[in-house]
Amino acid sequence: MRALQTIAETGVGDVKKLHGYRLPTWRLRVRNWRVLYRREDGRIVVRRILNRKEAYRS
Repeated sequence: MRALQTIAETGVGDVKKLHGYRLPTWRLRVRNWRVLYRREDGRIVVRRILNRKEAYRS
């Protein structure tokens, strides 16, 4: 939760824009976890929070 709050407030974090998604999707890396999210109307909409082994599977 702290990593998401930091991204929302400052935009700083281990973030990467992902390709191959219909809508613009971003990945936040937090240890062995991946948070896949979108930015909509100035908000962060979390799509998935998964272990890194499962995060990129369809």
